[in-house]
Amino acid sequence: MPVYKLEKILTEIRLRRRNLADKMATTTAGYSAPYALAVHENLTARFTVGQAKFLEQSMRTEKNEMAKIVRSRLRAGLSLKEAQVQAFNHLMKVSLQLTPMKTGRLRSSWFII
Repeated sequence: MPVYKLEKILTEIRLRRRNLADKMATTTAGYSAPYALAVHENLTARFTVGQAKFLEQSMRTEKNEMAKIVRSRLRAGLSLKEAQVQAFNHLMKVSLQLTPMKTGRLRSSWFII
């Protein structure tokens, strides 16, 4: 088999492997403080700063911006996983603005996987 055909085959294998990795790319973000869910779901609490549903609200308002970030990063050559992480970094920055401050470690417990 000529070398040029082998290179073409290897290039196709690499492309398929990347496509499979992109299809399987998932990203998770949240807060790991033990009481994060309780604070997030407590609609009756009166916070001096921030609000309940801080992550959910941020996702609702920022979904279009997150899609733009992913599209632009993919065009720039990043993998889907890398693009998702950058979009979720944006989400968490917005979410932190809505996170109640008087909840101990909550604000510093955010994560992206």
